Amino acid sequence: KSAEELAEMRAAIRVSEAALEATILQVRLGMTEREVEGLLIGELFRAGAQELAFQPIVAAGGNSAQSHAKARADYRIKAGDALLFDFGGAINGYKADITRTFFVGDVSAEDRAFYEAVLAANETGRKIVRAGITAHDVDDAVLSALEASPYARFMRHKTGHGLGLEVHEDPYIMRGNGTKLAAGMVFTIEPGLYENDRIGVRIEDDVVVTAEGCEVLTSFPRQLRVIGG
Repeated sequence: KSAEELAEMRAAIRVSEAALEATILQVRLGMTEREVEGLLIGELFRAGAQELAFQPIVAAGGNSAQSHAKARADYRIKAGDALLFDFGGAINGYKADITRTFFVGDVSAEDRAFYEAVLAANETGRKIVRAGITAHDVDDAVLSALEASPYARFMRHKTGHGLGLEVHEDPYIMRGNGTKLAAGMVFTIEPGLYENDRIGVRIEDDVVVTAEGCEVLTSFPRQLRVIGG
């Protein structure tokens, strides 16, 4: 991506992160996923998004473990539920793609450990990226971190994908992809763990490769956060 393209992507990410913060401040126990989704979409446009990068995923409890969850109008968020947001706004066609997972009201020690395993894998990915290594190298490092955790059986997908005018484009960050990373490439790092019908956690950042490493374009905090109540 050129400097001009990166400026558009930074703007899309900035409005998306502002919208997420505004949304989670309004989340309360008993809301439906559909209500929270409506808040998020409204806040995206209020923050300055020109369009949605894609239909957001807003998923609580067991629905957060679904790969392509749709917001439900008939499920009310309960204490201890994970609440996953996968979303982005777009500016002049350039997309943001961000995922953060929160807990509503409370979080158990078990779920905290589950979350921390995903966070450690995300950190591994952000630290290893640099020009000259391959997409395989990044995915292998991130997945190896998850495989070394007690939750390896809950892995489901590769580390990430290219991002720009398209939400999914080259390079795909996956084992077996020998594409060498070059300065200016933008892609996601989005490890996740998913226990069917109980909990899903994904932490997704957008990064651009530099000669020395990478710049993480997303800045929304990653530490576990309990919201609502």
